[in-house]
Amino acid sequence: DVRHAVDRLERLWEPNATDKGIGFVCEIDDNVPSVIRGDITRIRQVVYNLLSNAVKFTSKGEVKLRVSAEETGQDRAKISFSVSDTGVGISEEAISRLFTSFEQADNALPFPPYRQYPNHQQREILAFYGL
Repeated sequence: DVRHAVDRLERLWEPNATDKGIGFVCEIDDNVPSVIRGDITRIRQVVYNLLSNAVKFTSKGEVKLRVSAEETGQDRAKISFSVSDTGVGISEEAISRLFTSFEQADNALPFPPYRQYPNHQQREILAFYGL
């Protein structure tokens, strides 16, 4: 259930955002189906990691998770999960390297390597699902 998964993510990350003094918003379009076929555990993992980085690198403003759907045929839809924030941002050059093994954007806060999320694994998961 997509809405249940998003609700769990919201309950997890909203307190962290509130503790930092930033907003946390979740939006699910009305046309998003409740049930989807796919590996919700992997989808949740990727969205979790994106939210983690968004909350970590946002010091003011908000983090937003938006879920939308585009019908692609009979009983089929393309579901999009979008994470946006008002954090430090990432340069275009850094974006091209973001999904390589243990890459961190140049203007990111310095965290020890063990605290960095393996973006290359997220890219592999997304590629597996054709995203």
